[in-house]
Amino acid sequence: MFKFYMVEDEASLLSLFGRGASEASLRTSEGGISAEATVTLPCDEELENEVRRLARVCASTTESVADRLSALRVINRWIDMMGEESFLHNISRMVSHISGTLSVCAAEKRSAVCRQACNVMVSIARRTPARLYHDGSLKVALSRWCSVLVRGVFVTVSAIAQATDVALRALVIGSGGNAAALKSIIEGLESGTHPELRRKCLGYLVVGVVASGGEVCSSRSRLATVSSKYMETGDTACRKTARALYIALVYFTGVSNVVVSKKSESLIHQEEIELKGVLHDVEAVERMIFGASVEKQSSVFCGAQAGSVRRSSSTNASSTTTEAKQDFITSVTTDIYDTSAILGGA
Repeated sequence: MFKFYMVEDEASLLSLFGRGASEASLRTSEGGISAEATVTLPCDEELENEVRRLARVCASTTESVADRLSALRVINRWIDMMGEESFLHNISRMVSHISGTLSVCAAEKRSAVCRQACNVMVSIARRTPARLYHDGSLKVALSRWCSVLVRGVFVTVSAIAQATDVALRALVIGSGGNAAALKSIIEGLESGTHPELRRKCLGYLVVGVVASGGEVCSSRSRLATVSSKYMETGDTACRKTARALYIALVYFTGVSNVVVSKKSESLIHQEEIELKGVLHDVEAVERMIFGASVEKQSSVFCGAQAGSVRRSSSTNASSTTTEAKQDFITSVTTDIYDTSAILGGA
């Protein structure tokens, strides 16, 4: 039972069920799902029905784990294969059928199922314009997914913690720091007790504020309260990340009515000089807040290895500028914001 709980990849999971890789590659379920078969994208007229069918397989308690993984993988492949026009036309309807399914699968204790569900979320986040999250099924799904993912970012199974962290960051950035996502994260922050969970939630909020270009600051009263609270609460890492949130809020709104202690005010003055230099670039801010884990954890998903989630930063900067920015980010990451080595600090 322990081996079953700790398994981290599909091949190992299949072996626990007594199926070899060659058998799995040839096996087709009653619903027509093959783990390794060539995936063909249905036409637009059939796509919604096919997605609905696969969603039922993924969520079913009577289907085998192998079939559920295969169904998730096929959905992910379809999302990646769709042309831009077809994707924009169909994604809201697709999400209306898979939203609940992905929530259930992302909350799984089987890491293989959780990771594959997170992989689908990353694929959706990479392709969906931020404007589509403002209402409808995508807004509902975003809130639901973020609530589930926050509960997974600090668990004992590292594969689940890494997968949910990557998916959550992808959704926050892909949605342009949508208020529905940040609301779910704040709820997770305030209900959590572990310092690392709190630090990560504060980091997601910083990234969300930057991804929105400050637009989410219309609800800044709650964000400001959160930053003020955690600047004075918790360990060193939490307080530093809370100060980063405060700096981002002030950067985009110009003023703040939050009262901070003299000690925090002094540290803010020191840190804002470095942080303000990258607040126009969500990718740089993400690396600064989360450090080396941005590159390392991105490799968790085979479907997301080809590129990072959609960013708002320009890709036309010269190589000289890029190298200089990287040197700057590296120095800040190891100095101020990459706090993994001091999580137990005062």
